[in-house]
Amino acid sequence: MRAPHVLAGALAALVAVLVSPPGAQGALRHVPADYPTIQAGIDACAPGDTVLVAPGAYVENIHYRAGDITVASHYLTTGDPAWITGTLIQAAAFGLPVVTIAGGQSRAARLCGFTITGGMGGLGSGVHCVGSSPTIDRNRITNNCPRDAGGGIYVALGSPLIEHNSIFGN
Repeated sequence: MRAPHVLAGALAALVAVLVSPPGAQGALRHVPADYPTIQAGIDACAPGDTVLVAPGAYVENIHYRAGDITVASHYLTTGDPAWITGTLIQAAAFGLPVVTIAGGQSRAARLCGFTITGGMGGLGSGVHCVGSSPTIDRNRITNNCPRDAGGGIYVALGSPLIEHNSIFGN
């Protein structure tokens, strides 16, 4: 008479898969607990993974390389806007944008919940998005200084979803 228990277990597993949010099957990579930098977390990713960044100041320029991944502060898991101002990505290299998303990413790729500052790239000092259509949401993009255009965000050859960001002083 174990058949009902097996059926119930299989049904529970199926329901869990069906109600899981998109991307829930990917790995969760914690910065700095598992990886010392955001870029190290990104470099370890496969499509569908999430890089979850603890509060703090990260002095680096990041580049999405692994297709559709999520890079987010703890805002993603809590909805608390304090994580946006408490999780800062500050440009490390002169002449480069803080964030580059240029690998053909779709809307499933996401950048969420950061203060992005100090970029000095030619086009798109804060976020440089070319040939990609990621979701860029709930960020504070400020004090980036382009040489050419797109102080906060520069977009070419893509259709990103850009919503609920605060973009000022660029």
